[in-house]
Amino acid sequence: MPKRWRSKGCKSNSPYLSPMTFHVVFDLYPFAENCYLPSAHIVQADRTGQLSHLIQKALPSTISAYQIASTPVLERLFGLVELLQPKAIEAKFKPPKAKMPTPLARLLSEKDT
Repeated sequence: MPKRWRSKGCKSNSPYLSPMTFHVVFDLYPFAENCYLPSAHIVQADRTGQLSHLIQKALPSTISAYQIASTPVLERLFGLVELLQPKAIEAKFKPPKAKMPTPLARLLSEKDT
């Protein structure tokens, strides 16, 4: 009898199922007119290796659950994604004595910035 492979969350005991593979995919999403910000997602690949299903947002703390090894390149890219999040940009351009940072949408609409 062939050994059966069963993936996490898979209900089938079919010996024909191949192991699921996952990848981190980085993309740009539209934040405002003419402004795109990066994000990262964990994506499942099908048997042929084609990306097929978006699983969840990728973070350095979540990739190990999908057997994705952290590499220096991935760490650098995650750092850039974090650095370019709206809250991080707002904090960087927060006026010194302001209680709240200026929202990124407003920063982008001002001619000075």
